[in-house]
Amino acid sequence: PQLRGRFVPPYVFTRVAKDFTAGGHIWGMWLKTQLLVLDDVGSARATPFITEQLLHLIEQRYDYQRATIITTNLSLQDFSDHIDP
Repeated sequence: PQLRGRFVPPYVFTRVAKDFTAGGHIWGMWLKTQLLVLDDVGSARATPFITEQLLHLIEQRYDYQRATIITTNLSLQDFSDHIDP
């Protein structure tokens, strides 16, 4: 079986999360794809809204039992601080 996935650079995630209604179909693809790669998380300044959307996406994918890979240059502690200031 072939694995299908999506690669999401940080600027795309931010743009779609800011305009959820316009990006709803993209959000749906991100939820349903077998594998989602969120690249370079933490490279851009995160607003509380963007952080909330990121956590919501991760939680929903977990609930649907979908694989998610998150890449970051942050240490685990810095990443934790970034998503939960």
